[in-house]
Amino acid sequence: PTSETIIWAPDRNWIPSYRDLPLLYNQWANVVRWELRTRLFLRTTEFLWQEGHTAHATEQEAEEETLRMLEVYRRFSEDYMAIPAVTGVKTESEKFAGALRTYCIEAMMRDKKALQAGTSHNLGQNFAKAFDVTFLDEEGNRQLVWATSWGVSTRLVGAVVMAHGDDQGLMLPPRLAPVQVVIVPIYRSGPEQEAVTQKAREVAARLRAVARVKLDDREQYKPGWKFNEWEQAGVPVRLEIGPKDMEKGQVVLVRRDSREKAFAPMEGLERAVESLLERIQAGLL
Repeated sequence: PTSETIIWAPDRNWIPSYRDLPLLYNQWANVVRWELRTRLFLRTTEFLWQEGHTAHATEQEAEEETLRMLEVYRRFSEDYMAIPAVTGVKTESEKFAGALRTYCIEAMMRDKKALQAGTSHNLGQNFAKAFDVTFLDEEGNRQLVWATSWGVSTRLVGAVVMAHGDDQGLMLPPRLAPVQVVIVPIYRSGPEQEAVTQKAREVAARLRAVARVKLDDREQYKPGWKFNEWEQAGVPVRLEIGPKDMEKGQVVLVRRDSREKAFAPMEGLERAVESLLERIQAGLL
């Protein structure tokens, strides 16, 4: 189910002395499990996750590492996923098998249920005993190492979907969104099309200094179709520009979260978009 057995088998050959500690591993791995009942993103037969495994000379160092990673996960959940998380210790019956203590972050979903979004385990010396992982301390005595493990998975994708999504589709926090701003030019075919598309390209080039921008200049789809597609994809901001906007030296900014529309002048547009993305991120949190 997790990589402790794979990691600890070679560890006993890699830690001859206290000088080799701490040993810190971080890995990305695909995990396959036999799940009787699967749930999309949350509990699947195969998933991608990030996990870490560490070995330390003292119990205190192991506990510090366990809590350090718990804080990394909490900060990522709140600062990037825009999902507040409650941190705490799992009960004895719910802790990781073989651990001294299991800490976790619990995120509240829209259905009023908490989702375990990340875990950090102080494994004590249990795995060191099972796999005979020892080291020579400064006095030349052989000691068992103290260990930790921690991980988050594609369950976090499910968390974002459930916490922020609506009936229209995804709603991605700007700091996570692969596309933060999508630009949709609006025009009639002919000379107007060329002028508006050129201006949209100029706006896109400017905004790429402050955001991840996508210019949707596909000619086979109408603006309304594009609006719907990018709303489903959860892009935080849609920027519309047409002939009248060009005459007035402005663009239209539409928020995905509240669907509010606002006019923004071309002058200072970079700062306006940057500020809007910050407000959306804070609002989702």
